[in-house]
Amino acid sequence: MTTEPEDMIGQITSLYTKGDLNGLREHLLHSTAWIQHQQTSYGEDQITRMWMTWLANCGLSSCAERVVIRNDDQSFLLLSLLPEKGNNEVRLGFWAWHNEKYFKRMLCQVDTSLMRSATGLDESELLEMLPAPDPLVIGDYDQQEHPHHVDVEPGDLASLGDQVAPVLKGWWTLWQHEQLANIRRFYTEDALIQLPGMTGSASQLDLLSYCSDWFMRLSRRFCQPESVIYDLEDPGSVAVLWHMEGDMPALNGIRRVRVPVINVLKIADGRIQRDTMLTDPLALQKCLLA
Repeated sequence: MTTEPEDMIGQITSLYTKGDLNGLREHLLHSTAWIQHQQTSYGEDQITRMWMTWLANCGLSSCAERVVIRNDDQSFLLLSLLPEKGNNEVRLGFWAWHNEKYFKRMLCQVDTSLMRSATGLDESELLEMLPAPDPLVIGDYDQQEHPHHVDVEPGDLASLGDQVAPVLKGWWTLWQHEQLANIRRFYTEDALIQLPGMTGSASQLDLLSYCSDWFMRLSRRFCQPESVIYDLEDPGSVAVLWHMEGDMPALNGIRRVRVPVINVLKIADGRIQRDTMLTDPLALQKCLLA
């Protein structure tokens, strides 16, 4: 994991800590897609309104932690921000597709549960402020009709070393195949585990409960990796962008949902030393209320 100078990635930090909108705008194209709260925005006006959702409620923030994992045409930035108006830190993740000068696409993952507790806003107030999520396009493929299909795994999307690949496979098996025993097998006892909606470090038992809750709530569940970035200088620092898809009880019956997830992993000596997981809980809640 590396710390970048004030380049393209640094401009993201400046937006939240200094209110420097123009610095980031210089790296956007007219066609840049900014995905936040499960809504895709295009153009300066729409994207600026996404930024204002944070700034209007949290103001400027001090940066408690900044982690960058960068590869050729993709980068990931993890920020832990303490809003001026806040009671606790809020974790944000930025997955960027880019060339040397411009962002082509950006996924901004805000832990809205931590944002709600930091601002003291009522959940219904914050839900009202969030944009309507994009409609879910359901493909024709149903994994239950293909029980022997070999699933794509994160290790298939990146050339990881022999020290990292087996651990990443074990982590993925935890989520894709509900193999809870892999928590004790692959996580160090003092691993830094950060879960959505929880401040500080969680325990292995907290992680087991969190996983089990997802497995209970989602029926016909399927996990699909989208992209993997590993740090060129530190291959044990890995970010995984993936989706959990399944059926959940909603306001108007059962709804099919697709939940974007980012995990930031630090792997060393055959074990996971850090796992920071990012989802947007209130964006999912808004989907279920629609």
